[in-house]
Amino acid sequence: MHSHTSALSAPPALVDEVYLSRAISISVPTLRKDRLGARTIPFIRVGPKLIRYDLARVLEALRMSEVGGPPQMSAPAAAKRGAK
Repeated sequence: MHSHTSALSAPPALVDEVYLSRAISISVPTLRKDRLGARTIPFIRVGPKLIRYDLARVLEALRMSEVGGPPQMSAPAAAKRGAK
């Protein structure tokens, strides 16, 4: 087995809008609207018309804008709670 096979199965670091829309279940038109307006989802402009997204940064940005649900505990707080 070649060593590059596993790298091919991992998601790429930079993805296009079609890949991202499938990965996060948001339509391509919604991604485009976000780029022109709110800019909630970070993107990289490679050229005048070439846009790429850093998948890890997009997921982090979405987590940071999460609203509602149970409060998230930090790792140290969770560790202290488990030690009691």
